[in-house]
Amino acid sequence: MISSGRIDLLVNYFSYTMDRDIYMPSIDTGLSFVTPYHYETSHYGGWSHFVHCAEQDTPDKEDCKDLHVCVSNGTRYYDLLAYKLSKNQLSVRDGNADTIQGFITGECNAMVDSKGGIRAVRNGLLASPGVDASHVENDIIVGASFGLEPMALCVREDDVQWRDFVFWVFEAIHAGERYGITQNSSSSTTTTPSWAAPWAASSSKGGLSYATTNVFGEGTKYMLQDAVAAAGNFDEIDNLLDPLAFPLKDTVGFNDGTEGIMLSLALGKTEEEGPGPHPDGTLATILQRGQLRCAVRLNRPGFAERHSDNSTIGFAWSGMDVDYCRAVHGAIFATMSEEEVELVEVVDDEEGFKMLHDGDVDVYAGVMMTMERDVLEPSTKMGFAFSRPYFYNVSALLAK
Repeated sequence: MISSGRIDLLVNYFSYTMDRDIYMPSIDTGLSFVTPYHYETSHYGGWSHFVHCAEQDTPDKEDCKDLHVCVSNGTRYYDLLAYKLSKNQLSVRDGNADTIQGFITGECNAMVDSKGGIRAVRNGLLASPGVDASHVENDIIVGASFGLEPMALCVREDDVQWRDFVFWVFEAIHAGERYGITQNSSSSTTTTPSWAAPWAASSSKGGLSYATTNVFGEGTKYMLQDAVAAAGNFDEIDNLLDPLAFPLKDTVGFNDGTEGIMLSLALGKTEEEGPGPHPDGTLATILQRGQLRCAVRLNRPGFAERHSDNSTIGFAWSGMDVDYCRAVHGAIFATMSEEEVELVEVVDDEEGFKMLHDGDVDVYAGVMMTMERDVLEPSTKMGFAFSRPYFYNVSALLAK
């Protein structure tokens, strides 16, 4: 539905994976995701015998021949379980009610879901007429951990501005928890400084609110305040949920600079064959050129430095930004040869953005991500795409 344009935003507990981000054969394109808002901790659950079967790397063919594992629609559990179970041992269900019915009919005897989801199915079975309650109480268990499922808001890939808008609405809700900006303190009538100021500003409601922004146009000047005023900050939304079913604090929180919260995302179905590089895209240009051009700012100890050596050019590069340039190069050319990486020194961010805008470089490493730069960078009058931050100073890998 989202790829056809019938809906604008998918929030139906949809997991963020590499294959869904890049290319899904069913819709012949990829989808765009914002930062995951919840990392669902999944477990095996169900009748104890079949839970123990499902937990095995290779389930016993005789003892576990009747195993049937049910998973929720929209998660990647089916794809992951398909590596060790046959298709007739797996079933995709539309929510807890459908899973409960599956246990009653025998189509399910094990499942993969959160502890809250497993608990809901157990309670549903206890409330179902004709079901042996004592059997449910004694034999439905929560088994071993299966993994973490990154849940994120999802939009179509063909509208970058809409993706950016949804992304920064989410960031406003998430940052509200850190800065104490609440549903009650956020107000569209607040007089606040420009976006270049810090997140938090004085509010006419006696608390804190957000700075205004015009990067999406005058009509959305108070979008950050209005988002929190409508739904609350992340902590307020969390407090409305059942803590047993949604233990968000276990796996989600803001980074206040004292710890690194950098959880890797799932790859998904990596065997799917995509369409290949777009003929006029940056990846095709790099392959045709035979070289990656990566901009870095020099003399940043630990990030980008040049050291004298005995090589033909007389120096060598080192640092975190440089290493990420090498990683991108290695992924493209499957080689560790540094000659194919052209590291371009830039004086400042304005020069780096200009070179990226003009196509003189392919990637700019070590630049701070902001909403302004994501949507409408002032010197180039265009927005740029950022990777997830790799260092909270803050730095990120940037590509046009």
